[in-house]
Amino acid sequence: MMKKRAASIFLSLCLLFSLTPATYAVSTEKFTNGNLIYCITDNTNNYVTVQAVASVPDSGAITIPDKVTNDSTEYTVVGLEGNSIGGNFANQITSVSMPENSEHFTFIADAAFQGCTGITTLTIPASVIKIGTISSDDYIGGFGAFDGMTALTSVSFAEDSKLESLGSNTFSGCSALTTLELPSCLTQVGSAIVEG
Repeated sequence: MMKKRAASIFLSLCLLFSLTPATYAVSTEKFTNGNLIYCITDNTNNYVTVQAVASVPDSGAITIPDKVTNDSTEYTVVGLEGNSIGGNFANQITSVSMPENSEHFTFIADAAFQGCTGITTLTIPASVIKIGTISSDDYIGGFGAFDGMTALTSVSFAEDSKLESLGSNTFSGCSALTTLELPSCLTQVGSAIVEG
């Protein structure tokens, strides 16, 4: 009886984890291309996440591509890790363009843009399904995806947005935010998404 129950629990956990979308890289394989550092998250499908900004051009504009090449292998960018944009160069970045026509760019992790004080507007692509985490136990240091973006005045979502989940504290500390219209397809919203 005990073996059957243990097997049942194990299978249930396997099913749960196979249905849960990956939002953070577990690989240590990294490479730099242009201004961004990428982390390979899936060698079979050639998926990468943006892990960090390596340098900022004089214009302050960062462009996140749909696809990126390393050692003659083309990878698809699937999302932004925590602190990927809001890391060492956060105060030098003035704009970020995300892939508009990608089917695979699906998440923006907690603290991805934390402290980017020079960005005034953001457009979230239609492909993004999840921004941040709902549970306060899971997010990075309690920081939402766009936490502390004090110059951010407007956030827009693509007309055909597929956004389902908006994490806790997503816009915490975005004191200049005046325009935010959430898409109707949103099904999960964390606590205190706009504070400060």
